[in-house]
Amino acid sequence: MISYTDYEKPLAEIEMLCEAVSQALLDGASLEQLERASASLREASIAFASFTEKHKVLVHGGTELRVRMKRIVTLIHLQRESLLRLAAQAERSLHTLIPGMAEQKNVSYEPLGRATSTHRGFGG
Repeated sequence: MISYTDYEKPLAEIEMLCEAVSQALLDGASLEQLERASASLREASIAFASFTEKHKVLVHGGTELRVRMKRIVTLIHLQRESLLRLAAQAERSLHTLIPGMAEQKNVSYEPLGRATSTHRGFGG
């Protein structure tokens, strides 16, 4: 049977990477640093999801595990909101610098944060 300690290492890595992304957001880190931290968190999250998918058994100490996972989910949600605010702020700044951009609407942000292009080329 899988024990809580089997989950400890990957979970601790995700917590550490969540903190790194949070710190990058708070420090106003460069885009490259933020992307690097986010990519590492995404990779660790995917690995953890794969690990949990393979081991679909109840874990001893599950209450503590659920509390930690809930904290991670909440932190990632807050980080996502911060990133959406930064994207909106950057877009507003661009509209200030280049007033005609507001009418072009080349990029929109869907509720899940995916950027989509509505530009159809020169012919419209």
